[in-house]
Amino acid sequence: MQWNDWRLRTKMAVTFTSLFVVTAAVLGGLTYFHMKRDYTERTLDLVDASLAQMTITLDLYAKDMERLSLAIFGDPIIQRIMRQPTSDYGVQYDNNEITHRLVQLTAPWPHIQGVYLFAEDGRLFNLSKGGAPSNEYSVKQEPWFAKLGDEVEPSMFFWPTGPETMALRDPQLVFSLIRPINDFQYSLPGQRLGYLKIDMSVLALKSILLGSERGDDALPLRYMLVDEGKNVLYDSGDEWTGRTMPDELAEAATVPEGSANWAGTRYLFSSNRSDYSGWTIVAIAPHADVVKQSDKIRSLIVVAIALAIAVVGAASYVLASGISRPLAALAKNMKRVETGDFKVRANDRGYRDEAGRLSRGFNLMLESVDRLIHQVFLLELREKDAKLMALQAQINPHMLFNTLNIMKALSRKQGVHDVADMAENLADLFRYSMKGWNEPTTLEKELENVRHYVRIQEMRYKDRFKFEADVPDSLLRLQMAKLSLQPLVENAIFHGIEKKIEGGSVRLEARMIAESSEANGVLDVEISVADTGPGMPEELVDRFNRAFRQDDSVAELEQELAMEGKSGIGLMNIHKRIRLLFGSPYGLRIESALGAGAKITIRLPNEAETGREKG
Repeated sequence: MQWNDWRLRTKMAVTFTSLFVVTAAVLGGLTYFHMKRDYTERTLDLVDASLAQMTITLDLYAKDMERLSLAIFGDPIIQRIMRQPTSDYGVQYDNNEITHRLVQLTAPWPHIQGVYLFAEDGRLFNLSKGGAPSNEYSVKQEPWFAKLGDEVEPSMFFWPTGPETMALRDPQLVFSLIRPINDFQYSLPGQRLGYLKIDMSVLALKSILLGSERGDDALPLRYMLVDEGKNVLYDSGDEWTGRTMPDELAEAATVPEGSANWAGTRYLFSSNRSDYSGWTIVAIAPHADVVKQSDKIRSLIVVAIALAIAVVGAASYVLASGISRPLAALAKNMKRVETGDFKVRANDRGYRDEAGRLSRGFNLMLESVDRLIHQVFLLELREKDAKLMALQAQINPHMLFNTLNIMKALSRKQGVHDVADMAENLADLFRYSMKGWNEPTTLEKELENVRHYVRIQEMRYKDRFKFEADVPDSLLRLQMAKLSLQPLVENAIFHGIEKKIEGGSVRLEARMIAESSEANGVLDVEISVADTGPGMPEELVDRFNRAFRQDDSVAELEQELAMEGKSGIGLMNIHKRIRLLFGSPYGLRIESALGAGAKITIRLPNEAETGREKG
């Protein structure tokens, strides 16, 4: 039987099933590879976090070792014995006294394998778990002694892991701290008295690295601690401790993370370097172990897809046979709509096939028609309400303005001149802000508006603050955003002067600057408002200036300040209006420090005609 001879439901079932198989296979494959990559990245992130914590712990341990060496270095008894060839009590007494001091100083350090003091005259003092070395042992036999002959001699350094050099029995693997001992005596400052070596068992490194591992379900990570010379101080696999790191893994100590092939196995690695000690912790894990969990997920995806194919094949066949019935019912309802019956609805059984979507779309269309008819009626009512509200909005400001003028007239009539002056200045402020507040104005008008505001505040604060304005006549016609200066003066008074008992001063200054943002070379103008108040924290000043420089950060800072209960939204508003009128780089800038007052500066183009709008 040919394809054209198949029944419609069979065609639809086969088509749906085939498409689902292809889609499921593609999506399953993409899901698997994405989850595999995501699991690997998350694993490396967890390892990175663990290595960072280990590095901190190792740094603390190394710094504690340095402090221990300084305690031994500067001990008065050790300094005296190292300085004098012999004491009056004999060499044995000196040995006992230094041993007693070393026991006291190293008691909290269970992993110390030995402490050795080499005097310049050849004497050797020690406290060692491996037994006392021969008195004939010379410091020049130590492998690290040659490093002290460099032109720039280190004051302290760590020597890589190796067997104890002076143990009489069962030498242990240790890493060492080496420090020259100089004289503290004022008469011989800096004279070399000898050398200090502290041997620390690698068990200390083991307790730090392996003590930070996670639970039983953690990856089988292998840790290597490597110094700057690629010497392995500790290997949790016990294979490379005290040896040079293999070349295949050398890159792992120089990059944060990656993969490497070693001994025929692919490994993933992550590393973290200490800036203090120069040591690098490298964690490696077989790649197969890292993706093992992803392989389990792959098997689950395959099983799930197979089951879904079987279910979808059967469901497609059943659902295809029911498509024709809803389509016929829908056609019947459409004929009723043609006659003007908009209340008819298709029988929507909640199916998600094409017939179900058509039924729901048909019903939504009819509901939309009814809703639009109702909305047209409501819009007509709202239009009438809006006209009434607009009339009311015009009446209220004029009523308040007229009331202020009545108060001024009555106050002057009754001789209350302060109230009359305040009402007059307030009316002028109100008149200025009533119209065209979002249009550009001139510096002269802004300055006049500021003076009205200052007169009101002078009546309130009396002699607590002094206001000065230094504006050249040549800049009075400068174009600027309306209501941009008065809020800055208000901010200076309320946040600067009001908080100081002794009061202060506010200075408004305008000047041309030696910078230009224009192609024609016309100089820009800066208008600043400075106060002698308590100033602002440096962190808050930086947040404002950073937002002013980056327009997309202004809205974010407004939200942050609102959540923190701080002011600053007015400054944001002024800056945004300046940017809308004149573009970048014009706007606000703040200079302030605690105890040094605050200065807010507006930068504007030197335009004396009309404003402009830029993106």
